[in-house]
Amino acid sequence: MLIKVDFIASLLFNLRLWSLGRSKRDILILATITKTGTHYIRFLIAYYIKMLDLKSHGKDYKISNDDFIVDEYFSNSWHTSYTFITSLKNSTKKLAIIGLTDFPRSHMPFRRYSWKNMKVLHTYRDLREQAFVSYKMKYECDEKLKSQYSSYEKLYYDFFDENNEQYQTFYAQRQYQSNILRISFHQIYHHSENTLALILQWLGHEPDMELCSLSAELCKSTPSILVGGGEKWHRTNQPNIDYEKLNKFIRDYKHNGALGIFDGNEQ
Repeated sequence: MLIKVDFIASLLFNLRLWSLGRSKRDILILATITKTGTHYIRFLIAYYIKMLDLKSHGKDYKISNDDFIVDEYFSNSWHTSYTFITSLKNSTKKLAIIGLTDFPRSHMPFRRYSWKNMKVLHTYRDLREQAFVSYKMKYECDEKLKSQYSSYEKLYYDFFDENNEQYQTFYAQRQYQSNILRISFHQIYHHSENTLALILQWLGHEPDMELCSLSAELCKSTPSILVGGGEKWHRTNQPNIDYEKLNKFIRDYKHNGALGIFDGNEQ
């Protein structure tokens, strides 16, 4: 059933791109489950292209961190933007610097037909650790959600089959015509400068290592990104969030090296 739905979706997707005059080659899909470094990657790339644009025009490119740059730069997700019943927004034109027109996220299994001949970036993380971070940064500190789970273990077991099945689709994708790069959260966190350079090289862009280093430093000034969170509501005041509890967890987990509880290996 999934293959049939994906095949139909691929036809609509190709027609949508044709109507917009866009090419699959110019779109990079960031596809994974939550809390695996998606915001970290998006911040790295956003800082990089902003500074590269300034540098190429001879302007001062030593910028300050901006908690909302990803919301400004990347407007679309696969789920809500690439169908005929929704409006496709314009992501930053600065993406053209690295050969892209858009950088949507997707929290779906690998799409065999829809993503054929496309660039797909897949981030992954130990699933027990992913559940722990999700519990601490979402359910435990949100008054509206805290009654749903009393421990991260319940969250882990409830979503293990779904999350693991999604992971497995990315292992098996090599037989299909796609260009996929898989990067662990461990690598993103501990080697963010080189991770960014790797992604840029994979995209066919020669990385500016000074800007890769500066991008990594800017990301370190946003602690929620470093632990694999970084959602917009983490960075704005929401009445239902216990920010004292949230920020204490972020500080403690950052102090642990973001991988201080589990071993960082995939489950």
